Amino acid sequence: MRLHVSLFLSAWVLMRKIEKILALLRTGGVRALARTLFRRLVFKRWRSVVFVDDMSADHPPVEWPAGYKYQLYPKTTDLTSDEHSALEAMNASGFVAELGAADGLYVVWYGREVASYGAIMCGTRQHSVLGLNVRAPLVGLCGTVRAHRKRGLYSRALVLTARELGAQGHKAVFVEVLEDNEASIAGIMKAGFIKWRVVDAQIYLGRFVRRDGHWHWVRSHSCP
Repeated sequence: MRLHVSLFLSAWVLMRKIEKILALLRTGGVRALARTLFRRLVFKRWRSVVFVDDMSADHPPVEWPAGYKYQLYPKTTDLTSDEHSALEAMNASGFVAELGAADGLYVVWYGREVASYGAIMCGTRQHSVLGLNVRAPLVGLCGTVRAHRKRGLYSRALVLTARELGAQGHKAVFVEVLEDNEASIAGIMKAGFIKWRVVDAQIYLGRFVRRDGHWHWVRSHSCP
């Protein structure tokens, strides 16, 4: 079953990428496609804010609004086919497909419906871009379904995720957000995370990053 889910996710990602390329070609022509590929493959500017929970503060108990339930999945393959179908129904399967087999995720369920979700990544290229230790869990690609917003689900989920990872022995948990996402930043700070770094990086050829005046080699690692 897990092999079938992994194959399905890989096929889904490939199909989505082909669809995006064809749509861009139809609407903007060859020049628009060339410009986009240049930005994605040759040069890319990356600006974001990274927050950290260093486990030094005690968080109060998390109380969920009626009907909501948090669940942590240590690995993406721990999702059942029904759970993946539920994510797909909320247009969230794309983010699952971007994760590696060793990455985890959390989902806030409202009955059998996805209300909120986020990835827990390790050993990714993004760790190199941000200047994170490979062993540090990085929370990102988070989203809350529109119908379930303004209920504090994101901040509650971050608190529980940090608590669960701390119980597993991690000394710090990081979360990344784009610098103009004020709503997410407010939720992150409400969860007790503090600002760790503002990242302003330039990525060349997907492999070289210039950050803080220094060059770094972007690579993915094996998760410990």
